[in-house]
Amino acid sequence: MRERSRSQQHRPVALRDLAETITKGESIQWQGEAYQDEGIPFIRTTNVQWEGLDLSSVARVSLASHQRMARSQLQAHDLLISIAGTLGRACIVPPEVLPANINQDLALVRIRRGDVSLPYLLHALRSDFVGQQIGRSGRGAGRIHLNLQQVGSLQVPLPP
Repeated sequence: MRERSRSQQHRPVALRDLAETITKGESIQWQGEAYQDEGIPFIRTTNVQWEGLDLSSVARVSLASHQRMARSQLQAHDLLISIAGTLGRACIVPPEVLPANINQDLALVRIRRGDVSLPYLLHALRSDFVGQQIGRSGRGAGRIHLNLQQVGSLQVPLPP
């Protein structure tokens, strides 16, 4: 039996071709708002760790701020990817953290259901293959970042 070549085993697909939505959050400070002692979790890059979501130091925003930031309201099983600072850290949003929202340094990627396994996709996003693409794409004079077009262009290896 003939062995398949590596290129036949995994076909790369742009993340945008798997996504229903790719967006990002925003800063609440530019609206003159401030963090709250209680309220809706406001997830920042410091909360997205290589091993998952860490809410021990999560900021909180008012319900009014959360409602105003409708495009970045999280849903269960959304993917979060850090696009500023430490690029490429990713996690899956667990249902128990909802409702929640994100800041401007995180990309929210909502995958079309049934297109790919989310744990597999998370594993692929953490791979060297994707990490090298992120390293080549990161831009910035003082603070390295990715834009949403670059996030959507990330090639993710999918099994045949």
